[in-house]
Order: sequence, then C-alpha cells, then structure tokens
Amino acid sequence: MDIRILGTFDVLIDGDPVALGGPQRMAILVVLLLHQGEVLNSDQLIEHVWGGSPPKSALSALHAHVSRLRKALNGADILQSHGSGYRVAVEPDMVDAFRFERLVEQGGRALAQRDWAAAVALYSQGLGLWRGPALTEFATEPWAQCDAIRLEELRFSAEEGRTDAELALGRHAEALPRLEQRVSEHPLRERSVAQLMRSLYRCGRQGDALNVYERVRRILAEELGVDPAPALQATHQAILRHDPGLDGSPAPPARQDAPPRRIVNLPSRNQVFSGRETILEEIEAALTEPTTRPPPRVVALHGLGGTGKTQAAVEYAHRHAADYDVVWEASAVEPVAFWSVLAELALRLGVRQQADRGEILAALGERLAGMERWLLILDDVEDGTLIEAFLSSLRAGHVIVTSRNPAWGQLAVGIRVGPFSRSESVDFLSKRVARTSGAWALADQLGDLPFALEQAAAYSEQTGMKLDEYGDLFRRRADQLLTRDKAFATVWQLAFERVAQASPVAIELLHLCATLGPGGVSLDLLHSMPGVLPPALRDAVEDELALQDAIAHLLRHSLVERDRGRLRMHPLVKAAVWARLPGEERRTWVTCAVGILSSVVPADAENPTTWRTWDSVIPDVIHLGQEAGSAGLVVPGLARMLCGSGHYLTIRAAFERAQELFELALRLVRRQPGADGDLAAVLSDHGNLLELTGDINGARAAQEQALVLAERAMGGDHPAVARVLQRLGAVLVCQRRLPEARRTLERALAILTAWHEPDRREIARVSRDLGFAAWTAGDLRAAQEWLTRALATARTILGPDHPDVAHTLSGLGLVVQDTGRPQRAVKLQEQAASMLAAVYGDEHPDVAHTLDKLGYALRLTGRFEEARISHERALSILEFCYGPGHGEVGMPLTNLGLVDLDTGEPKLARDHQERAIQVFRNAYGDDHAHVHLGVRRLGQALLADGRAAEARDLLRSALAGTERVLGNGHPDVAYTLLDLAEAYERLEEQESADDCRSRAERILARGRSPIQG
Repeated sequence: MDIRILGTFDVLIDGDPVALGGPQRMAILVVLLLHQGEVLNSDQLIEHVWGGSPPKSALSALHAHVSRLRKALNGADILQSHGSGYRVAVEPDMVDAFRFERLVEQGGRALAQRDWAAAVALYSQGLGLWRGPALTEFATEPWAQCDAIRLEELRFSAEEGRTDAELALGRHAEALPRLEQRVSEHPLRERSVAQLMRSLYRCGRQGDALNVYERVRRILAEELGVDPAPALQATHQAILRHDPGLDGSPAPPARQDAPPRRIVNLPSRNQVFSGRETILEEIEAALTEPTTRPPPRVVALHGLGGTGKTQAAVEYAHRHAADYDVVWEASAVEPVAFWSVLAELALRLGVRQQADRGEILAALGERLAGMERWLLILDDVEDGTLIEAFLSSLRAGHVIVTSRNPAWGQLAVGIRVGPFSRSESVDFLSKRVARTSGAWALADQLGDLPFALEQAAAYSEQTGMKLDEYGDLFRRRADQLLTRDKAFATVWQLAFERVAQASPVAIELLHLCATLGPGGVSLDLLHSMPGVLPPALRDAVEDELALQDAIAHLLRHSLVERDRGRLRMHPLVKAAVWARLPGEERRTWVTCAVGILSSVVPADAENPTTWRTWDSVIPDVIHLGQEAGSAGLVVPGLARMLCGSGHYLTIRAAFERAQELFELALRLVRRQPGADGDLAAVLSDHGNLLELTGDINGARAAQEQALVLAERAMGGDHPAVARVLQRLGAVLVCQRRLPEARRTLERALAILTAWHEPDRREIARVSRDLGFAAWTAGDLRAAQEWLTRALATARTILGPDHPDVAHTLSGLGLVVQDTGRPQRAVKLQEQAASMLAAVYGDEHPDVAHTLDKLGYALRLTGRFEEARISHERALSILEFCYGPGHGEVGMPLTNLGLVDLDTGEPKLARDHQERAIQVFRNAYGDDHAHVHLGVRRLGQALLADGRAAEARDLLRSALAGTERVLGNGHPDVAYTLLDLAEAYERLEEQESADDCRSRAERILARGRSPIQG
C-alpha cells in the first residue's frame, strides 16, 4: 500500500488507485494519518471533519464512512477501532510524508558529516516524492494547515540542504535554475538567496549576484523594515572582494575528442512540463548505471500515441544537457527526412560532404564511436529494423528512442510510457489553466492522456471555457471534436491506416475493441462465439495463428494492451475509432457486441452466484447503451440487456447507476416499433426501483403502464403479466390500498398456477406478498398461512439461504411478534438479518430493514440497549444508501423514539418522532399511514412528558387519519383509541376515556394489531 499526501491525496494498492469516496471519508483517513497512530475518539473526529456544526446524524455517518473506508481498503487492517475511537496503524514507509521526513533527517546527517554525494542523493530522493502542495484537497481545513505548513517548511529545508551539498560538489550550474526559481517565488528566504549569489558568482556572473542581493535588501527594507541577516551580508562582502572561499572545485579539463562547441538541435523546453519523474529516473538509470549490455546505451520509450513519450525524452535531454557535447533529435515519421537530419548532424560534426547516404551515415557512426558525451533522440521509430544497423555501428554514447511499438528485444531497454497518474493530470492542468474546477473529472473522462489534456487546456484558453464545461462538451460532441481538431484527428490516424493496410482482420478486431466497454475483449469469449463475428474476424478466430497475427498488428502501434486473456483499449482511442465509423457500420458492430455479451449476461440477476459475472459485464453493457443512444441506433436485445443490468444494480442497492440504465433502456426501447413486451419489462423493473427509492406514486404509474403493455403484447394470462401484477400489488400495499392490493396479488397467483409450467419461485413471491398484505390489514391468521406456504416453496426451489427465504422469515417474525411471541420473533429476525448480510454485505438496505424489525422485537422483550443499537445501525445504513430525508429512514427513527420512551427519555423520543413525521410527510404526503403512526407515537411521548392536553390533540388527529386511511375497524385504530383514552384520563375526562376503551375492545376482539406501540 502506498499512501500519498505530498500533493493530492491518493491511496494505491499494488499500484492501483483506490476509490475512497467523498471528501468527508478521505478527511477521516487523513486526520488519523496525521495523528500517526494516536487514537481519536468519535467526538474529536466529528469536530475535525464537520467543524462546529455537525449534523445530528454525524455519529452514524462517521461509523458508516469508516465501514466504507475499510471495504475500499480491500481488507487492509490499518483502520482500527479502539473503544469509542479509531486509529490508523501503518508502517512509516507506506506514507510518502513519513518517508520524506526520514530521508530529510538522513540527508541532514550526511550533510553534517560532509558526505556531499550521499546528502544530494537522500535529499533528491525525498524531494522526488512531492507531487504538489501538501494536503492539496484540504488546504483550507483548519486541522490540516499546521501539518501542511510544517511539511512545506521541511521541503524548503531539504531544497536548501541539497543545494549546500551540490555547491560543495561544484555543481553550481546544475543547481542554478532551481535556485533562480526558488528565490523568485520566495525572495525572503535568505539562505536560498545566499546560495543563489554563490552559484551566480561561480558561473562568472558577479554582477547578477550583486543585483540579487540589492533586490532582496530593498524588499526586506520596504516590507519588513530590516537589513539582511549577517550571513547574507557576509556573502555579499565576500563577492565584492572576490573571496577565494567562494570558488567551487576546478572544472575538469576539456576532453580532447569533444567538438569545438556544443551541437544541439533540441526543440525549446516545455515550460509547463510536469509529472513523469519516475520515467525520467528510469531513463537516467538505464543510460548511466552499470550494465552488461554492450554500448551504446539505448532506451526505448514505448506506448500509445499521445502519452508524451517525446516530451519526456526532450525534458530528459534539457535536464542533462550539461552532461553532453552533442544532443540531437531526429523524427522518423518520414524516413527520408529522418536520415537527412542525421546526415546534417554528421556535417555539423565535421564529416566531409558525401553523395551517398549510406557512406555519410557510416562516417557519422565512426565519428560518434570515437566520442562519449553525446545523446541522440530518435523519435517515433516504427520498429527496430529501421535503426538496427546504424546503432550497431556505435561504440559509445546514449540513445533515446520513442516508439509505439513495445517489441525492442535486446536492442534497447524498454520503458513503457502510459497515461498520467490522476494526480499528475491534475497538476498538469493546474499549470495550464487558471480555473481548475472539474480537473479531476475531466482527467478521468480523458483517460489521463497527456495529449488530450493539453488539447483541453488549449481549448479552454482559446474559448474561456471552464474545464467542467469542456468536459460536458466533449461528452456530448466527442465525435465532432475528434474529427474537426487536426491534432486529435492525426495523433492515431497514421496507425489506423497502417493497420488497415496490413491486416483486414486486425482492423475488424480494432473496431470490435472500440465497440465493447472498458472491460475489453475476452479472447476466450471470441473463441466461444465465432458465429456472431464478421467474416474476416470469424475465420481468424478459427485459425489461432491468424488471430495472433492480427493482435500483433494492434500491439505494434500500442492501440491495445494485452492483459490476462483480454485486449484493452484506451477510452480516447475507442472514441477516435468510433468517430471514424459511419452509422451503418456502428450499428453492425454494436449488434455484434450485443450478440457476444448475450452469451455471458446471466439470465437471473437475483441469483448471488451470478453476481461476479454481472459485475464484469455491466461496464460493457453501459458502454454499448451509451454508444447506441448517442448515435440513435436501434439494436435488438440491447434494451433488455440494459434492463437486466439495471435490475441487478437495484438488487445490489446501486440505485443511482440503476436509474441511469433504466432511463437509457427506456429511450432505446421506445425507438423500436412493436416492442410492447420489451417496454413493459423495462417499465416494470424501473417501477420496482422507484418503489425502493421512495417514489411510490411513480412506481404505481410505471407498473400500471407496464400492465397495459404486457397484456396487449402477451395476453392477460401470461406469466409476464403476473410478474407485473405482483409488483403492482406490492406498491398498493405500500400505499395502504389493501383490498385493491389483495385482488391484484390474487389475480397474479391465479395466472401463475394456471400456466402449463407454473413458475414456483414467482408463486412463492406472490404468496409472500399476500402474507404481507394480510399482516398490514391486521389479519394475522391469513398472514401466517400465506407466509408459511411461501417459506416452504422458496426453501425447496431456492435453497435455505436465498434472500427470498430471508425476507419470508422476516415476515413471519412480524406475525409471531404480533401474536405475543417476541422472543421467537427475535430469533427469526436475527436469522433473516444474518442471511441477508451474508448475501448482500452488511450495509445493504434489506439488511437495514431487517435490523429495524429486529430492534422492534428486542424492545418488546425488554432488551432496550440492544434494540437501540439495532435501530441506530439500520438508520445509519439507510441514511447512507438513500440520504437522511428519504422515506425509508422514517421507520427506524420512529422506532428509536419507542426505545427512548421505554427507557424514560420522553424528550429524546419526541425529537425522534418529530423528525420521523417530517420524513414521512416529505416522502408520502400528509395523509399516509406512516404519518399518522408517527403522530400517534409523538402523542405518546408528550403524554409521558406530562403534556396531556397536547397529546390528546395529536392523538385525535392520528385517530382520524388512521380511520381514513386504514378503515375504522383496523387494529391500529384500536391502539390509537387506547392511547387517547389514557390522555383523557390524565385530563380527568373519564366519559371520553371509557368510550375510547369500549371502541378499542370491540376492534381488538377481532384480532391483534400488526403495529403495536
């Protein structure tokens, strides 16, 4: 694990960045890191993360964030609980800031011991860890500022320590550019000023050194009213008198074989070059460290076009220009021009003009063979055959080759140049544009490709457009941007043309890779589905050698990467390939891709054994849907595939992503004529999502529309109609339209049982929902019969651990609870919660709902603290999944209020009930059974707090609402009457109290209530 705070905050596991989540979650981890193993209690963490005004749910949110962090960290045991607090336990070398502090300390010891080379190496290694200002995302947070300032000061100290050592080694010319920049940015750091003056003096620039002193003296006088420190004054006096102590080590004698002057044709240095420090270090190591390879030293920077290979080579040459007498760059895009540029170098080195190109290059080789201090940059070389003979004639020197081809064998040390890291992308954009809002998202959208980031920055500068605005434009108009922008159009155009000329199979494979999503193309899948492929590719799949040759053509130009049986393509290469395809070809390739995926997309999204497959294919399905949607394509089967993916994401509680897929599926299926059946399926699955996310009215409308379409497409007695009826019935139960819900579910059951091959799973599900409807209506005997029947069927066909079994067990728990057996209810709810957590994980909404029911049963048994923990856990999960204002959050809130009441805390109970009522009203409207339940329970809290008159008024309101919604014979009406009777008795209105009790007893004689308070 690599944790980075010296710049943007990143956590990497095995080199891959970890998606930690939002800023609060990252802040929790950073705060604990900065306290270096110290335990911080919950209050301290809440104060740091939320400041002086934390939300009421801050504690629950903190626990939820910690749980998500642990999951994101892939089980790494670094975030540890201690009592009511947390600590981070990491090895010092896992955190870049801790490594930096250790290296600076070691560098300081080496400096004190006058081990100049070691000091330079240690300080440089430490400074190389920096990627930008420390704690970049948290610069304005009070808890981060002290550490950020301390680390920045230590960084300056390291810079100055390294400079002291460099000056002692006589490397004043090398140190000078950094010193000039440092003093320009921080003119009051007098140690740096003195170092700059000494470096300028050693470089023969005494006047410039004195000017630096005068400028700093003036700034100190005007801004601080002080003179320079004695040490800086002493340096000034030493320069004035040409003190011999200022001189560095004598320069080495000039080499006899060096040309009379430096010969350089480098392009100008890129003033906004950033990142690539690791690449530059690898180049230096390959060119300078001992090796058994015969000279010359050759490095091949290879990778996709646009990753900045040439920029890295040129930057290396500029940084090390003092090490060479000759630095020459030649582009191999056009071979004739390439050799002409090398011939020009030969002439500059004194080789006599010759007519034959071969002779002049041979003479160049001989001339360079007699020299050592030279560097050639051979840019955009297609493969080694072009330069192998020339390189073999050389006996010394350094060569940097850039190429898209990764195959360099023994000819060169290969160094892959991939896209930027995300922090490098953000740093680059921050240097190029003034307003960096949206930099992170844009970098993600452009795949961190340096070339594309540069184009985005240039476009932003030219148009005044913000980065997030450019990102939105690129999302909508990528095709046009990629084709109209000449730079975009040409960066891969030559590679596409060469692939097309070399292999029809390779170009078809390229098109398929561009059509499928980020998961890439599985070679095993191609072999299993040749029938859906176009002719050339189909034939190649059946001939292993032909397929491998086609792959080699794509690898040769770095258009794909091969990764464990898959071919992956950078997203911008995909976009560029896609932009070149006409509409009909796009439809052909999307149809082909749908055919391939249809063989692996699971039929059952609710079977946990299929979830790993779903996770692997959903990115491809989403990509195909987006491509078809933006291009206006009608592709059979795609909408159904998107619908299945949305249903799977709904089951896994990824509600926002599911909503996006259903919206896309609806757009696509509505383009298909005569697709009533497909549209009904999408609407019904979408309605299921709407119900789960609290849009009950929207869910009902979707199911009713789906029912009309399904009946029209398949007739009124088809199982698909029954499935829609089952979901519609569940929505009607939520709306407390209980007679209508029962009729709807009974019709679904009749269709399923009459079908020639009854779907017993759906029968079990409808039976379960009939049980819930009966329980909600207060008919406990019918509820138990339906739920018992559903449980037996579900266990038989799905196995004992399936979520459907768990949901049915939970329903039975409600029934036995309401028939006076709370201990048995606790066991059933515990069993159901354990089963659901094993399938969905601990933080799924279904787990939360069962924990809430468990808490209610625990309260009835007198286990109040356990009940509170269970309700609070449910509340935390639901707030995290849905947000604090969602309707599902109301039930654990109101149930927590009951625990408060039972433990003698009526004021806390009132707070919970008031919040629950507000949540219910916002979600369901004023006249819903949940609202009236909350009002009734608020009345109970007021009654316990001695406020009988207020309680009476609330209970009257709750009674009227409950009768209106559930009917005047519902058991909930009876329990409201009993509460109202108690209020009347407190107010000494005995006649009214007796009347309420009499009415309640008549209702309860017919059965017990499903919701007791």
